[in-house]
Amino acid sequence: MALAAGENVVIDGTLSWEKLPAQYIDELFMSRYEDVEVVDVETTLTSAIERARQRWWSGRQNDAAMGGRFVPDAVVDHCYGVGTESQCAANALSLARMAADALGRGTLRRFDVDEATGNIQLTSITTFE
Repeated sequence: MALAAGENVVIDGTLSWEKLPAQYIDELFMSRYEDVEVVDVETTLTSAIERARQRWWSGRQNDAAMGGRFVPDAVVDHCYGVGTESQCAANALSLARMAADALGRGTLRRFDVDEATGNIQLTSITTFE
Protein backbone atom coordinates (compact mmCIF):
# COMPACT_ATOMS: atom_id res chain seq x y z
CA MET A 1 0.00 0.00 0.00
CA ALA A 2 2.89 2.35 0.80
CA LEU A 3 4.42 1.80 -2.66
CA ALA A 4 1.08 2.32 -4.38
CA ALA A 5 0.68 5.59 -2.46
CA GLY A 6 4.17 6.77 -3.49
CA GLU A 7 5.31 6.99 0.14
CA ASN A 8 8.95 7.14 1.11
CA VAL A 9 9.76 3.60 2.21
CA VAL A 10 12.61 1.76 3.87
CA ILE A 11 13.18 -1.79 2.70
CA ASP A 12 15.38 -3.56 5.22
CA GLY A 13 17.39 -6.64 4.34
CA THR A 14 20.77 -8.11 3.56
CA LEU A 15 20.46 -8.25 -0.25
CA SER A 16 22.16 -11.64 -0.19
CA TRP A 17 20.07 -13.04 -3.07
CA GLU A 18 21.32 -11.76 -6.44
CA LYS A 19 17.83 -11.64 -7.99
CA LEU A 20 16.40 -9.37 -5.29
CA PRO A 21 17.59 -6.03 -6.78
CA ALA A 22 15.68 -6.68 -10.02
CA GLN A 23 12.57 -7.63 -8.05
CA TYR A 24 12.77 -4.41 -6.03
CA ILE A 25 13.29 -2.31 -9.18
CA ASP A 26 10.27 -3.92 -10.87
CA GLU A 27 8.08 -3.07 -7.87
CA LEU A 28 9.40 0.49 -7.64
CA PHE A 29 9.06 1.01 -11.41
CA MET A 30 5.45 -0.17 -11.36
CA SER A 31 4.79 2.32 -8.55
CA ARG A 32 6.43 5.14 -10.57
CA TYR A 33 9.34 5.84 -8.25
CA GLU A 34 12.08 7.99 -9.76
CA ASP A 35 14.88 7.69 -7.21
CA VAL A 36 16.31 5.02 -4.93
CA GLU A 37 18.82 5.48 -2.15
CA VAL A 38 20.61 2.29 -1.12
CA VAL A 39 22.45 2.08 2.22
CA ASP A 40 25.05 -0.68 2.47
CA VAL A 41 26.70 -1.48 5.80
CA GLU A 42 29.66 -3.83 5.46
CA THR A 43 31.80 -5.78 7.90
CA THR A 44 34.22 -8.68 7.71
CA LEU A 45 33.06 -12.29 7.58
CA THR A 46 34.53 -12.93 11.02
CA SER A 47 32.67 -9.99 12.52
CA ALA A 48 29.41 -10.91 10.76
CA ILE A 49 29.53 -14.44 12.19
CA GLU A 50 30.37 -13.14 15.65
CA ARG A 51 27.49 -10.63 15.57
CA ALA A 52 24.99 -13.26 14.38
CA ARG A 53 26.01 -15.53 17.25
CA GLN A 54 25.80 -12.62 19.71
CA ARG A 55 22.27 -11.66 18.56
CA TRP A 56 21.15 -15.28 18.97
CA TRP A 57 22.67 -15.65 22.43
CA SER A 58 21.38 -12.28 23.63
CA GLY A 59 17.90 -13.26 22.45
CA ARG A 60 18.12 -16.56 24.35
CA GLN A 61 19.13 -14.75 27.53
CA ASN A 62 16.26 -12.26 27.22
CA ASP A 63 13.57 -14.79 26.24
CA ALA A 64 14.56 -18.34 27.16
CA ALA A 65 11.37 -19.79 25.66
CA MET A 66 11.86 -18.32 22.22
CA GLY A 67 15.51 -17.27 22.10
CA GLY A 68 17.08 -15.18 19.40
CA ARG A 69 16.96 -16.00 15.71
CA PHE A 70 19.60 -18.62 14.98
CA VAL A 71 21.63 -18.08 11.80
CA PRO A 72 24.14 -20.84 11.06
CA ASP A 73 27.72 -19.77 10.33
CA ALA A 74 27.44 -21.39 6.89
CA VAL A 75 24.60 -19.03 5.93
CA VAL A 76 26.70 -15.99 6.81
CA ASP A 77 29.75 -17.53 5.11
CA HIS A 78 27.70 -18.03 1.92
CA CYS A 79 27.17 -14.24 1.72
CA TYR A 80 30.93 -13.74 1.34
CA GLY A 81 31.82 -16.31 -1.29
CA VAL A 82 35.51 -16.41 -2.13
CA GLY A 83 36.48 -12.74 -1.87
CA THR A 84 36.64 -10.29 0.99
CA GLU A 85 33.70 -8.31 -0.42
CA SER A 86 30.27 -9.66 0.42
CA GLN A 87 27.70 -10.63 -2.18
CA CYS A 88 25.43 -8.19 -0.36
CA ALA A 89 27.78 -5.30 -1.28
CA ALA A 90 27.77 -6.35 -4.93
CA ASN A 91 23.97 -6.58 -4.92
CA ALA A 92 23.65 -3.16 -3.26
CA LEU A 93 25.79 -1.65 -6.02
CA SER A 94 23.71 -3.46 -8.62
CA LEU A 95 20.49 -2.14 -7.07
CA ALA A 96 21.74 1.47 -7.22
CA ARG A 97 22.80 1.06 -10.86
CA MET A 98 19.51 -0.59 -11.81
CA ALA A 99 17.64 2.26 -10.15
CA ALA A 100 19.43 4.75 -12.35
CA ASP A 101 18.76 2.74 -15.50
CA ALA A 102 15.09 1.97 -14.80
CA LEU A 103 13.94 4.87 -12.64
CA GLY A 104 16.27 7.79 -13.32
CA ARG A 105 18.54 7.92 -10.30
CA GLY A 106 20.22 5.60 -7.80
CA THR A 107 22.48 6.49 -4.92
CA LEU A 108 24.63 4.08 -2.95
CA ARG A 109 25.84 5.10 0.49
CA ARG A 110 28.39 2.63 1.78
CA PHE A 111 29.31 2.33 5.44
CA ASP A 112 32.04 0.10 6.83
CA VAL A 113 32.49 -1.13 10.37
CA ASP A 114 35.85 -0.17 11.87
CA GLU A 115 37.12 -3.49 13.21
CA ALA A 116 39.20 -1.84 15.93
CA THR A 117 36.44 0.32 17.43
CA GLY A 118 33.20 -1.21 16.13
CA ASN A 119 32.15 2.23 14.89
CA ILE A 120 30.34 2.55 11.59
CA GLN A 121 31.86 5.04 9.14
CA LEU A 122 30.54 6.43 5.88
CA THR A 123 33.16 5.37 3.31
CA SER A 124 31.59 6.37 -0.01
CA ILE A 125 28.62 7.93 -1.75
CA THR A 126 28.06 7.06 -5.40
CA THR A 127 25.23 8.49 -7.49
CA PHE A 128 24.14 6.99 -10.80
CA GLU A 129 21.92 8.99 -13.17
